[in-house]
Amino acid sequence: MQVKKLILFLFVLLALNSFYQPIQTNNLRYKHTIVTQINLDEDTLTKKILEYNNRILFSEYIALNIQIMIIDRVIETNNTS
Repeated sequence: MQVKKLILFLFVLLALNSFYQPIQTNNLRYKHTIVTQINLDEDTLTKKILEYNNRILFSEYIALNIQIMIIDRVIETNNTS
């Protein structure tokens, strides 16, 4: 009985060794992004949203500049034009 178990164990070991090959792990993962191009001439809704967003960002920029000038107690602009 021991001989049969030993032969079966060797057969399974050889079978696993020949068919199961561990692969090398790759630590680098590549992220593939999908890029779509929006033509603003064709999509008016996106154009309006982007223009509105630019206006909001510009007004926030001006408000932050004024707040910084008030905090620094320097209310002057360097206009070189």
